[in-house]
Amino acid sequence: MFTEKEIDNKNTNNLDVFFGYAAFTPLYKSPLINNDLYGFYEDFTMGSIKDIDIPINIDKDKTVRIWSSLNDIHEYLSFLYFCYKIPNKISVIFVTEYDEYAHSVGEVATEEIAKLLEYEHKLTKEEKDRYKNEWIKLVNKNSEIRLFKNGKIISTNYDYLNSYIDKYYDENNIRRTVAALMGNDTENNLSSDVYNLLIERKKNIL
Repeated sequence: MFTEKEIDNKNTNNLDVFFGYAAFTPLYKSPLINNDLYGFYEDFTMGSIKDIDIPINIDKDKTVRIWSSLNDIHEYLSFLYFCYKIPNKISVIFVTEYDEYAHSVGEVATEEIAKLLEYEHKLTKEEKDRYKNEWIKLVNKNSEIRLFKNGKIISTNYDYLNSYIDKYYDENNIRRTVAALMGNDTENNLSSDVYNLLIERKKNIL
């Protein structure tokens, strides 16, 4: 059951932004139901981001709260893009600060949303500019793939993960290979789509 304090968190001028389909359910069922929810599903992990200009249709008067992660590269890159793209006031909740094993708000129970709100951080202009510049630097490098390494983003090439893929590769069972890669990937939590593309590329080169 939600407390009165938690229910009071509802504000129709707030916009809660989430990345990935799994994140919708815990947010929708929480006391945030009276807030607007905005799902963003682009993945900037692989490929060129040089000319990326995906519109974000958000009223500039909305206060934006972003649910992101520090161990899911897709979510973190999307967070950077929002800092770069929108003029709104932004706050962020990095789910990993609440639970280091949670890769996304989609992995927590609805009842935990209120606890996560305690980790909300309202970005100062300087902080927002810093994240914006981080995105700009990634665009300028425009590498083949962007990954976390020791908590920092590196811009590298597709071959960077070859040795990791080889460790679990089973040419007779690609589904098992992808499952193993995802299950052991605690730093980036790359999607099955990314791993399937990397495996297919590797097979074609060989």
